[in-house]
Amino acid sequence: MPDQGIRRYRLFLRLYPRRCRDELGEELTALFRYRRDRALASRGALGAAFWWPMLRDSVTTAFRERREPLDAHGRPPGPGRRGGDGMTAWLDDLGYAARRLLRSPGFALTALTILVIGIGANATAFSVVNALLLQPPPFLQPEELVLVLQDDDRGAPSSTSYPAYRDMTGSVAFQSVSAFYNDQAFLEQEDRLAPILVEYATASYREVIGLSASRGSWFGPEHDDPNGPPAAVITYGMWADRMARDPDVLGSTLRVNGGAVTVVGVGPPEFNGGQGPAAVDLWLSISAMGATGGRVASLERRQDHPFTVRARLAEGVTVQQARDAMEVLATDLARTYPELNAGRGITVLPLLDVRVSPSIDAQMRAAGAFTMAVVTLVLLIGTLNLANLLLVRSTARTREIAVRLALGAGRRRVVRVVMAEALLLAGLGGLGGLGAAAVFTEMSRNSRLDFTIPVLLDLRLDAKVLLFTMLLSAVTGLVFGILPAMRATRRDVNATLRDEAVSGLGSRRSLGLTGALVAGQVAVSLLLLLAAGGFVKGLLMARTADPGFDWERTAYVQVSAAPLGLNDEATLALFEQIDERMEALPGVRRAATSLMLPAAMFGTSTLLLGSEVDGTDRPAEIPWNYVSPDYFRALGMEALHGRLFEEADVGGADVAVVSETFARTYYGRSDVVGRTYRSEGSPETPREIIGVVGDVTVRALGETPQPAIYWPLDFAYPRMTFIIAADGDPSASLSAVRAAVRAVDPRIMVLQASSMSDHLGDTLERQRLASLVLACLGGLALLLAVLGMYGVVSFAVAQRRREVGIRIALGARPGAVIRLFLRDVSLVVLLGVAVGAALSVPLGRLAARFSGSSLGAPETAAVGLLLLATSLIATIVPAARATRTHPTEALCMD
Repeated sequence: MPDQGIRRYRLFLRLYPRRCRDELGEELTALFRYRRDRALASRGALGAAFWWPMLRDSVTTAFRERREPLDAHGRPPGPGRRGGDGMTAWLDDLGYAARRLLRSPGFALTALTILVIGIGANATAFSVVNALLLQPPPFLQPEELVLVLQDDDRGAPSSTSYPAYRDMTGSVAFQSVSAFYNDQAFLEQEDRLAPILVEYATASYREVIGLSASRGSWFGPEHDDPNGPPAAVITYGMWADRMARDPDVLGSTLRVNGGAVTVVGVGPPEFNGGQGPAAVDLWLSISAMGATGGRVASLERRQDHPFTVRARLAEGVTVQQARDAMEVLATDLARTYPELNAGRGITVLPLLDVRVSPSIDAQMRAAGAFTMAVVTLVLLIGTLNLANLLLVRSTARTREIAVRLALGAGRRRVVRVVMAEALLLAGLGGLGGLGAAAVFTEMSRNSRLDFTIPVLLDLRLDAKVLLFTMLLSAVTGLVFGILPAMRATRRDVNATLRDEAVSGLGSRRSLGLTGALVAGQVAVSLLLLLAAGGFVKGLLMARTADPGFDWERTAYVQVSAAPLGLNDEATLALFEQIDERMEALPGVRRAATSLMLPAAMFGTSTLLLGSEVDGTDRPAEIPWNYVSPDYFRALGMEALHGRLFEEADVGGADVAVVSETFARTYYGRSDVVGRTYRSEGSPETPREIIGVVGDVTVRALGETPQPAIYWPLDFAYPRMTFIIAADGDPSASLSAVRAAVRAVDPRIMVLQASSMSDHLGDTLERQRLASLVLACLGGLALLLAVLGMYGVVSFAVAQRRREVGIRIALGARPGAVIRLFLRDVSLVVLLGVAVGAALSVPLGRLAARFSGSSLGAPETAAVGLLLLATSLIATIVPAARATRTHPTEALCMD
C-alpha cells in the first residue's frame, strides 16, 4: 500500500523549482520520512504535529527559491551575492535588523526613546491642530452653509447687527438664516455661582445647522420676541456633566445672571456651540436677553454688531450668487443708512472654509503653524541624533559591510540592510509615538480650557492623525537612515579590510560628518530653547507691565439686579445705594461703578472721527466703557489734559474722556480737549472731549497701548461692576463688600468678587499656557540633545577603547584621556552654538510675533553655556568608563 504521507509531501515539493526537485527531491523525501517516523515513535499520535513546521518551512523555502535569480552558470546566488528586492528579502532584512537591535539593547532603547518623544510630540500637536482647524463641522450638509459678515470700518469681514440680520432673512438666496453671539454668564447652582458661556440664538438656529435636539426641541418663533417667554437649550455635555442626565430636565427653571429661564431642550451630543472650539454651556433665546442681562438694546441698534450670521443656501443657489445678492443688500443699506453703512460691504464665506471668523481663523492658523514648526524642530533634533547614532553604528560594522561587498553583494543590497534597521526603528518609534499621543488625547478628551472664552478641544486620533503619523514615521526613517546607508557603501573595501581605523566623534576626523550632525542638533536645540525662553520672558514682562492704574489697592465686585425685576430708574437708585454703603465701609477709600473692567473692555463702538483729521468722514471702532464720575479717582488715575467727569456730566451731557493713545492716534497730539467727534448711532449730534487720561490695559497685560473712550454712566444695566479702592489689602475688604450688597437686598446676586491683581493675572492665561508648552518642548529638546550626545559619544568611545587602552598602557592619565574627549566635544558644541546664535537673529523676530519678546545676547550666551555643560556631562560618563579598561584587555581587542 503506498505511503499516503510520502505522496502528500511530494505534492508539496512541487512548490519548488524543477532544478531543486531534480537535485534534492530524493534527499528531502528521505529526510521527511526520517523525521516523521522519529516523531511518531517518540510522541505517538502527537507526533503528527511535526507536519506544521515542516509545511511552513517547505512553503517559505520554496517561495524564496522561486524568487531567487540564477547566476551566469545557472546556479542560485550564494549568501553574499543575494540581491533580491522582493518582499521576502525585505522581511529577511527586517528580521536581521531586529536581531541586531536585540543584541544592542542600549542603542535600541536610546533610539526608540528619541523617536517616541519626537514622533509623539508631533502626533499630539497635529491632533490639536486637527481639532482646531481640520475637523469638519458636525452640521447636516455643511457644504450648503455660509457665514454672512458685515465689514468693519477697516473693510475686514466682522460681526453683524441684528437689524441687518433681519434684512438678510428676506433674501431669496437663503433657505434659512440664523444669528447668534457668545457671552459670559453665571449659573446659579445651589449655594454657588458657576461661570458659563452662553450663546444667544434665534429660533432659526436649528433649521440652519440641521441637527435635532436630543431631548425636547429648539426655540420656536415665540422665542424671537424680546418680550416672549425666556427659554434655554442646554448642551448635551452640560446635561451629562452638571445635571447627571436628569430625565426631568425639560421644563425645569435655571437662573442665569439672576434671571429665570425655562429649559425647553437638550442639544445634540456631537455639537457644543456655533463658534468653532468655543465651549458653550447653553443656548439662550432672544426672549431671554432681558432677563439674563443680554444686549437687548442691540436688537434695534444698527451701530451695534455683536451677532454672527450663519445661513443655509437655497436650493440651486451658489455661493457666488449669494454674494451677488448680499452686494445688492449692502448697496441698499448704504443708501438707506449712509451714516452707518456707507462703504460697508457684506461678505459671504463657505462655512467649510471658516472655523470662527476670518481674523480668528488667521490667528489659529498662525498659532498652529508655529506649534507644528516647533515640534518639527524637536523631531529634527531626534532625527539628527539617530542619523549620528546609525552613522557611528555603521562605522562599527565597517568590516562586516566590507566582507559583504567582497563576497559579491551589491551596494544596493548593503544599503537595504542598513535601511531596514532605520525603517524598523522608525516603525516601532511611530507606534510608540502614536501610543503616547493616544494617552495624551485620552487624558485630554473634551478638555475645557478656561480662557477669556472657554475652549473645548475634541481631541481624537482619527484617520488624518493616523495617516500623518505613518507618513511622518516613514519620512523620519528615510531621513535618518539614508545618510549612514549611503556612507557605509562608499568605503574602499581593500582599505577597510587592511585598516580597522574608525572615525567617530572624538576621533581625528571628528569634525567631519558626525561632528556636523552633532553641531546641527545643538544649533536646533539652541533655537528651541531660545524660543521657549522668549515666551517665558514675554510672560514675565507682561506680569510686570504697568496696567496704567493703581491695581495693588483696588478690587472689584460684579453684581446682578436682574432677580429684582426693577425698572431703569429703580435700578439706578439701587446701584447708588450700594455705592454709598461700600464707601461707608472701614478700609474702603472710594467706590465707583462701571459697565466693564480694565483689561476686559471687549466692546467697541464706531465713531466718526475723519472730519477732525483730514476732512473726510472715516469711521473708527474704539473700545469703550461707561463709568461713574469717581471711576478714574478710584483707580488712582488723573487727567493729563482737561478734566475728569463730574456729577453734572451724568444725565445727558454729550461729553467724553479719551486715552492718550486715542488722542495721538486720531488727532496727532495728546492735548485734544475741546475737540468734537460724532457717534455712528447719532451722527447728527457732536460730542466734546473734555479730558485725556493715561493708557490702561484694555484687554490683556503687556499689550500694545490701545485707544479707548469713556462716557458717563447715565443708564441702568442689570449687571454692574463696582470698583473698590482700599486703604490696605483690597482682598481683606471683599467679605464686608459682599455683606454690604446683601444688606441692600438679599436677592441681588454677587457674580464675582476679586482683587484687581487676580483679575489682571487671569488675562495672561493664554500666555501662561503657551509658555508652559514651549518650556516643555524646550526641555524635550535639551533631553534629546543630551540623549543623542550620550549615545554618540558612547559608541564613539567604544570604538576607540583599543586606542584608550594603549594610551593608558603608555602612561597616559585617565584625566588626560577624558579631557581629550571633552575638548573635541566642546569644539563641536561651540560650532553648533555659533550656528544657532546666527540663525536666532532672523528666526527670533518671527517668534517674537507670538511671544511678544525675544532673548538678547546675554540670554543666548547663557543658553549656549547650558548646552555646552549638559553635553560635557553626557560625555564624561562614557569617557570615564572607557578609561577603566585594562590595557591587556584593550590590546586583545580585534
